[in-house]
Amino acid sequence: MQWTAVLFPRRLQLKLLLLLVVAVTCFLISAVFLHRELYRSQSPAEIHLQEFPGDDDSDENSNEKRNHEDEDFLLHLERSWKEPEWKVAEILRLLPTMKKPLLPVFLVEEHHEVLKYWFDGAETGVIPKSGNTLFHIDGHADSAPPRDPWSVPWFRLPRNHSEVANMMQSNDVFIAGAALTGLINRYIWVWPDWDRAEHKEERDHEIMDVKAGWRTYYPEKGKPFRRLCACEKQRTRPQGEEGEPEWNCWDDKPEASALTGGGPMVQSLQCKAEFTGVVEHVHESKAVELLQQGDWIRKDEKLMLDIDEDYYGCESSVMPLINSGMSLPEINKLSALIGKLLCVNEVRYELIADKFFQVVLRIVEDFRSSVCNAKSSKSRQKCLSDFESDQALIQLIPTIYSSLEQADIEGQVCDAGAAEVMLQVIMRSLYKLTEAQINTLKYVGACLATAPTSFTFQPESLHVCHGFNVPGDMAVSVHVPTVEENKIRTEILKKTLTLLPTRPSVVTICRSMRDGYTPWAFFDSIEKDVVDTLKSVYPDVTENSFHFDENLLGGEKGWPSRNKN
Repeated sequence: MQWTAVLFPRRLQLKLLLLLVVAVTCFLISAVFLHRELYRSQSPAEIHLQEFPGDDDSDENSNEKRNHEDEDFLLHLERSWKEPEWKVAEILRLLPTMKKPLLPVFLVEEHHEVLKYWFDGAETGVIPKSGNTLFHIDGHADSAPPRDPWSVPWFRLPRNHSEVANMMQSNDVFIAGAALTGLINRYIWVWPDWDRAEHKEERDHEIMDVKAGWRTYYPEKGKPFRRLCACEKQRTRPQGEEGEPEWNCWDDKPEASALTGGGPMVQSLQCKAEFTGVVEHVHESKAVELLQQGDWIRKDEKLMLDIDEDYYGCESSVMPLINSGMSLPEINKLSALIGKLLCVNEVRYELIADKFFQVVLRIVEDFRSSVCNAKSSKSRQKCLSDFESDQALIQLIPTIYSSLEQADIEGQVCDAGAAEVMLQVIMRSLYKLTEAQINTLKYVGACLATAPTSFTFQPESLHVCHGFNVPGDMAVSVHVPTVEENKIRTEILKKTLTLLPTRPSVVTICRSMRDGYTPWAFFDSIEKDVVDTLKSVYPDVTENSFHFDENLLGGEKGWPSRNKN
């Protein structure tokens, strides 16, 4: 006789079996539906990865490789998964042949994913290949230099998607990377009023000239060689400072990139510029004022419009878990366990993995209320001891694990030999949580830390979906807006776009949900406001304009909507 027959009366055994069957069946139905929707969304009209025309690697402007290692980052990252690929968006292929104008709008999840559309757009002729002005409306500058600068194609456009993928290092370095290829030579960041505390030392409109190039060295012995150099000159002087602004230039060293201003300083004339550009930071109200004056942006300027939904506000999406009583170490431990169970390396499996996590949460929740509910149980059922509960949970593991095989994501299991043990550890951890914490985990879910196309992606990155803004390590400042603030921000956005003297060649919108920035509670209304504003300002923005990136968290409808049905 199995020990379960001794621990549980037959009625309880049947109840546990029923809840297990129902939960697993719901998961399998959801998995089948998601597979069907994902495959349906892959349009056969779109073309696969293409190579950009260009010279071979012997080009004198190609990157000069050097032997320096960076243990703190992924300078020589060896990918343990297939090389990232994506399809060229159909709208980019068709636009050059369309008789009726159409303004393309691309919605992405992580901001560096706009690079796919910018460079594909340049290759297909939708976007000019150089000299563009990026009008960047965002809660953050996103203008940090590439963390691995030597993976960026210097002073030329990328030749293929592999080079573009190497540029997709982080959500705050894509603009500098794109500028250093020559695609952008003027960058305007419009920042919101709620971020004013981060601009205490700045005017409402700051302008800086920048340049980058090579410094040539002529050693006494050996051949001449070049190193990267970078320079900046502040056009708007701080209050109280006098005199003509001067260039500050830096050489490049293995231990300190010139782009960060960390290398040794050099003379401006020693840095032969291959790229020159202008950087502007402007408060949203000042941007409206400058546009009304009429001479800030030219009518013939080649404009690219980029909007981040965290322009409306920025939250720490881990806080619901913290407020439920979970500690950050507990959350990180659970994330590590999830990442060791499922090594999801394709976004199309992300929602299915989250559904599986939801099933596990529901089973743990129902199991606990079934075997011990002393406060409300009419049957006065005796609670099981920790040992008995643990043994009962173990009996559920094989059935739960088998559902992974039936859901066609068995191949995403990290280690099939240890999977049942790992699942057991996860369920033990969840069993100790309160009902409120379980419900909060259902709301937050499990997702990938970054998309597989990102340079920093690791297959073990499935985790509790709380983004990067965590207590003690806030990546950016937090501001959760009110409904009234959102209305004001939308009014400013509409006024700004209406005053732009020229139509952009492309529009990109970033959701910033995976990063944990855009407030979840306002996601639907924020995106609707941005989309409706574009439609009202630009007559050639129609329903056919919008392209939803395949790596969107939660798909086209977004992460918060995944559990509504």
